[in-house]
Amino acid sequence: MPLTSIRKKAITCYYWNERTCKYSDNVCTYAHRHTGQIAKKPQFARSTASKSSQRDTQDLISIMGDDGIDNTVTTRAESSECRTLAEAVIKALQTKSDYHGIKTMLSSNTSECVQEALNQGIDGYSVIFEAVKRNDADIIQLLVDNGANPNATEYNSGIPLIAFAILQNAETVVVQTLLSLGANPHSIPQDFWDSTATKLSMKGEDLRAGNRNASPQTLWCSSFHLVSLLQRLDFGLSYHLQVASGPDVPAKEERQIFAALGMKSLLQAPYFLIGQSFAVKRVTEYVKSHLVLPSRGALMLAFVGTPCHGQAELAANRGVSSDDLSMNHLNEVKVVYFDDLDKTGGSNLTTLLDGRAQGTKQDTGNPSVLTNAKTICILSVTDCEKTILDFYKNYLRSNFKNNWRSARWGLLDKALRKDLIRTYGASLTSDIDAIIQFLPYSKLETAALAHRHVNDLRSRLASIHKTLGGALTSKTSSIFTRAVRLKLEGDEEAIYTHLAEKSYDMNLGARSTQQGIVNKIQLPIIELWTKKCAHDREGAEEGKRKGCQMRWVWWMGLVTFLSPLLRPLLLARL
Repeated sequence: MPLTSIRKKAITCYYWNERTCKYSDNVCTYAHRHTGQIAKKPQFARSTASKSSQRDTQDLISIMGDDGIDNTVTTRAESSECRTLAEAVIKALQTKSDYHGIKTMLSSNTSECVQEALNQGIDGYSVIFEAVKRNDADIIQLLVDNGANPNATEYNSGIPLIAFAILQNAETVVVQTLLSLGANPHSIPQDFWDSTATKLSMKGEDLRAGNRNASPQTLWCSSFHLVSLLQRLDFGLSYHLQVASGPDVPAKEERQIFAALGMKSLLQAPYFLIGQSFAVKRVTEYVKSHLVLPSRGALMLAFVGTPCHGQAELAANRGVSSDDLSMNHLNEVKVVYFDDLDKTGGSNLTTLLDGRAQGTKQDTGNPSVLTNAKTICILSVTDCEKTILDFYKNYLRSNFKNNWRSARWGLLDKALRKDLIRTYGASLTSDIDAIIQFLPYSKLETAALAHRHVNDLRSRLASIHKTLGGALTSKTSSIFTRAVRLKLEGDEEAIYTHLAEKSYDMNLGARSTQQGIVNKIQLPIIELWTKKCAHDREGAEEGKRKGCQMRWVWWMGLVTFLSPLLRPLLLARL
């Protein structure tokens, strides 16, 4: 078919206003780019009162509808079959159907029907809103993979999905997942997450004036929503929104390429890691080049830097340990991580770096040689620590954002190769295709690390009663198994920045920050909690002894006060 004869299928545009989209072309491009389709006018139909009553009045989104009337969007292309599928998936999500159950429902229908169903409005919401309510990042990923829009909006108020997640107190991983799938961080007012912007406060003219710096993406945000966002948007979420707003956000086409290569998770890595955007960018470039072009051998990358600066996290994003390596799957895309190049690891690495792996397999009677062209070897190296730190202090420490382009990276690469030759010899070093530098964390990144460790501590304290479980006797379990709620009062960013400054050591990485949180917060809290539990136990035992006397005195006082007619009955019950 000639290219000129191909027509794009029109898709309903929920930003329609007087014969066109209410947004300018450059803004509308972001809203529609996940569909790759042209827009058409929606047809609105007022739902019945019974349909409206199905809405959950506890949701912030439902409460703040424009006029309190549900508008269900329908088009001629929406068949009853697709609508039935949409309603069935929503029902399955509400009844806690698991990932595999949802996947089976989707796979039993055509991709066109699934995509249409996932983007239909059922009582004002599309299916993906229900997955966000469930706090299920895996199902959100599944729905987007099958055509759901990560920039979907609530049809009445126009509230975008990413804001809906925050207003629903979704877990951090849900927000990270949405951002990694292409949700627009600019749907949230920039004053909330941009570290260079003036912060809004809960008092004063900021909230009375409402969303005064509104952009087309934030027109949904009323003064009520500003208050709600301030209550729910913590420092960690603000950090991830800021990262997602950077200049290196992958386009739709790049996402499609990496999905076809089986390495989509690599593009999503920056949204789940803290820092190391420069290292992730270089890894992405080398992996894409290696997998797109025909290759005869494995790609070998050396991760160099001080310990605990994201090397293992990035490798684990799509990798397996060298101990779990199977030579029977070399024709698949495989990332093999060598954290400690001992004798066994060195043997496996040598095998992978050969032009062909040893062994054959049968394919319809014809032998074919197992190749390692889709294998990516990652060697974690700590022998180059001094070279990395000296370079960072001399060229980048004062102003990384402005200096990294002009830094002498070529000089650093040569120095690092000399270090590798001294450690591993020239033969192995010559097989390294690229050296990926993992640099010390910035001030903002160390504060984000502190927040992550405090958040982890908060969740573990909240489940302390589950940790103790049956280890205690029935007499003490009621006292020692109470949940502990950790709440930090004051400016979050200032608190986490202070914790990071006192604990982070660039020679030790994230581990030093974690140890600082343990020393400054975890140990004192556990000590106070233990003393409080002991005090409560003593009080409970003392209360039991005094309780009978106090209850008897109280009842006798009541008996004396009551009329003589009721006194015999009450005494009989005592």
